[in-house]
Amino acid sequence: MTQKKVRLLSYSLMLVVVGAVVVTAIKKIGKSTNPAAETAIVGHIARQANELTGEGGAARGKPATGSMTSPSARSPGLSNPFPNVPRSRAGLSLADDPFGAQSVEEQHWLDRRGYPNARQWETYSQLPDGLLQVAADSGDSVAKTMLDARGLPSRNATDKLLLSAANGDDFALSLLSARLASLPGEQNLIDAYAVARVSEIRGNTSAAVGREAMFAQSLTPDQRMKGEADAMKLVSTLNALYEKKYGVKYRVDARPFSIENKGI
Repeated sequence: MTQKKVRLLSYSLMLVVVGAVVVTAIKKIGKSTNPAAETAIVGHIARQANELTGEGGAARGKPATGSMTSPSARSPGLSNPFPNVPRSRAGLSLADDPFGAQSVEEQHWLDRRGYPNARQWETYSQLPDGLLQVAADSGDSVAKTMLDARGLPSRNATDKLLLSAANGDDFALSLLSARLASLPGEQNLIDAYAVARVSEIRGNTSAAVGREAMFAQSLTPDQRMKGEADAMKLVSTLNALYEKKYGVKYRVDARPFSIENKGI
């Protein structure tokens, strides 16, 4: 086997493991205490997102590089309650990254797209809701996204994550798709696939590698077709929300994908 194939296989396995970690975390922190909440997500998720369009008309701000600002660049409302938890990957090791960064460029992408670094992931996953809310209120968007995800699968939590995704938060899409994939029912399966595809379409070039690991069963061709159609609708809606808020079109920010050419 060539070195290129070995590297691709290793990268694929790493992404599958990362996907499994996300699913496990969502099952751990995102279980609803209200049985009725399990039926809160009704119909196509794209139709739900369309109903959010009116909420995206806030005063126009200055967009980041075609995406969201990094968590460390957010204006804090309160003092940082966790000063020892860095809000970016600057200076952090690639080996410890919970979301598989293979280069400094990919670290920057993960920061821009709202993914927690190793310290944030370890610390915030163990915090009770109250302390996580304090971190979110201080301006840490990663804490806010993780807190919002704990409310899944409620409609309110779904709406919050979709609004974050409209601003470029790919981590919000990852959490939402993983939670939907863990729920019973055909529509949840289709919705989970659609949200995962939105992540890929909006720049997460490695999303497809580990996507199938989320599903307990494979989608049928018909289910995939419905998921693809819903993904197109959802992408259009999120891009419209972004343009309405910032006054410019959303620009895809592709995740760096590094493969060593040596020995090929």
